[in-house]
This record gives sequence, structure tokens and C-alpha cells, in this order.
Amino acid sequence: MAIFLRKEPAQIAAAVLPGTGRRLRYRLGPDPEGRGFPILLDGRPAVYSRHFLEALVVALNVVDALLAAPRDFACLLEAMGGLALEHVDTIAASRLAQA
Repeated sequence: MAIFLRKEPAQIAAAVLPGTGRRLRYRLGPDPEGRGFPILLDGRPAVYSRHFLEALVVALNVVDALLAAPRDFACLLEAMGGLALEHVDTIAASRLAQA
């Protein structure tokens, strides 16, 4: 599918690629309404934006796909490395202690 010359982009691609085949839950409404441009979640307004922000909708769909697939999200955390993994470890340890 692709030849990666560096590990980091390969890890990021491994995290986000599975979600590219998913049904997009977020869409940008084409016309502004009284509160701004609607960003629809499953066809219903969830957010209103003052500006026509297609990049925000793309980002929402990427993160939505990652949240729906914990293994893919774990790949992203691995790509983030060091400090991100330390934070996850601290949060996980705290939750285990509360259980």
C-alpha cells in the first residue's frame, strides 16, 4: 500500500488507516443557520460553527474512528511515545487503584 521511510508516519498511518473505511458520522451542513454552520452528528446538528470549517469535520471523523477502535488508538499512543504513554500509564494506574 505504501513505503514509509520513517517509523513515525508508519505508526500514524497504522492508527488512522482502518478508520478510513468507516461511515462518516460528522458532516458539515452546506448553509449557515442562525447560530452558524451546523456540524451534523449522524444527521442531526451537534455543533454550530461561525466559519465553514471542513478541516474540523475531518478531524472529528478521524478522532471518532480512533475512539471506536481502541487497538487503533493504542497505535496512535505508541506513535506519540514517551510523555503520552507516561500519562496513559498514570491514568490507568489511578483507575485500577479506584476499582
